Amino acid sequence: MSLVFETAARPEACGVPSEAVQRFVQEIAEKKLALHGFMLLQGKTVVAESYAKPFSRKAPHRMYSITKSFTSLAIGLLVQEGKIDLSDKICKYFPEKLPKEVDERIAAMTIKDMLCMSSAHSMTTYKRYDGDWVESFFHIEPTHQPGTVFSYDTSATHTLTALVEKLSGKELLAYLREKVLDKLGFSKEAYVIKEPAGVSMGGSGLVCSLEDMARVAYLCNHYGVVDGEELYPSGYLKEATAKQIGTPLQVIQDEREGYGYYFWRARKGGFSMYGMGGQLAVCFPQHDFVFLTIADMQGSGVALQPLYDAFYNHIYPYIAGECVDKATQELENCGLELPMPQGECCSAWEDFLFEKDMVFDNNPLGLKLAKVEYDKEAQRGTFIYENAFGTHLIPFGMGEFVEHTFPEVEYPAVTAAVWEQENRFVLRSFLLGDNFANVWIEIGFKEDRVSIHMKRAAENFLNHYDGFAGGRIVK
Repeated sequence: MSLVFETAARPEACGVPSEAVQRFVQEIAEKKLALHGFMLLQGKTVVAESYAKPFSRKAPHRMYSITKSFTSLAIGLLVQEGKIDLSDKICKYFPEKLPKEVDERIAAMTIKDMLCMSSAHSMTTYKRYDGDWVESFFHIEPTHQPGTVFSYDTSATHTLTALVEKLSGKELLAYLREKVLDKLGFSKEAYVIKEPAGVSMGGSGLVCSLEDMARVAYLCNHYGVVDGEELYPSGYLKEATAKQIGTPLQVIQDEREGYGYYFWRARKGGFSMYGMGGQLAVCFPQHDFVFLTIADMQGSGVALQPLYDAFYNHIYPYIAGECVDKATQELENCGLELPMPQGECCSAWEDFLFEKDMVFDNNPLGLKLAKVEYDKEAQRGTFIYENAFGTHLIPFGMGEFVEHTFPEVEYPAVTAAVWEQENRFVLRSFLLGDNFANVWIEIGFKEDRVSIHMKRAAENFLNHYDGFAGGRIVK
């Protein structure tokens, strides 16, 4: 069995005007994006594709973090075989890698925490460790409680890759080939780069063709079913591509839709496999459509937002049947508003957080204590916290901005809050003084453990409002 794609004579055969594809390419050129190639895939039909020399549909290409989605697929197969459960603590599988005294936050980490990028680490550990990459994951001091907030950590993926190879007795790609990839016609030339100890770099090392990616994307877009046969566990793929954790503090719009098990959520109800520099497979199951790219946009300073925007501007409206002659549209509700964080105004778990004292371990934010006071009737509250510079208050409106003075700098500001998920509370502040700035504060909790993630965008001030803190909720 092999998954074979046909090519449409013209994009119009699939409902996409050739002019729309041309406008997409033109916008890419105008923005000077180093796009190596793209493919628009409707079902098994290639609607349109183009490649910059010397790249092609079958040329090998580094896929970077798209590899993480492959690691997720391998984990799903281990679950199907009954070799692991997502609730398993990762430490039990690597006793030989553990320090003499294991931090309780490391000990608490589950496979699911790692798949959701909610490990106990604020960043990749092996880049800060002189030695074994997997060992680094257990030896580097954690920053917060696992399972509470999103934090992109490639060392978590690498450790799960080591788990796959340990339990399967095969290299990551060989295991996937045997189970599913060979059935799709995935190329024999593809490989995964290895790290010094010989473990496949399951977080970033995949080298394959865009056609290979299209085959895997088709599989995922159909939740593992190809031509009526379930080639991969559908239940796991539905979980893996669904929102498992919020990502409200990500820099660009298309990274704020949430995260599954090494799959990003996408605008318009889709999901994506996403690799540094412009490697994309954005899937829309409801439209049986996939948008794929290979590129090198590293150092552009704007991540992949222009690439996403070009697609949504020119291609997606035809795929979704949303295209309207813009010249005939009337302007409605065109008043400007500051962007509100996305979420709900209440949570079934709000009593676990509100009015409770939070006490923090040593952390880069300098946070010592915090509390969220809230008047449910007025839908107003105050985030109270103590750091190295004293005790401060940030008033907020639930689902709406309220005016106040931002602490420490005493600038006029507005702040709103929402429940991004039932156990994840988010505040967003805009500072309106002589120096503009905006600050995100995310509070995630799991039982009595709490994590705070702060991110600020400002020119050389409020620098200590950037990082993670972990601690306990005092009941």
